[in-house]
Amino acid sequence: MPSDMIAELEALIEVADIDDLRLKPAAGNNKWSADLMEKAPGRPTIGVQGRILDAMSDDLISTNEAIALLNQVQRRIKEGTDGR
Repeated sequence: MPSDMIAELEALIEVADIDDLRLKPAAGNNKWSADLMEKAPGRPTIGVQGRILDAMSDDLISTNEAIALLNQVQRRIKEGTDGR
């Protein structure tokens, strides 16, 4: 049975707008996507992929679980359908 965090992220993937599923663009002079930045007070809003990466880095989900969730995100993006 999946953990509450996995269930929450799976539900988020299903209902999120396509734009929220895509990696967020880099902010300011930082060459990395906001989704890939370390947590900091000035970090821009992150998307679904950022939330998955944060959960993995916080050890709330495993690397394999994160990969499976990111694959679900990519499938939704390829389908191009909003969850609403």
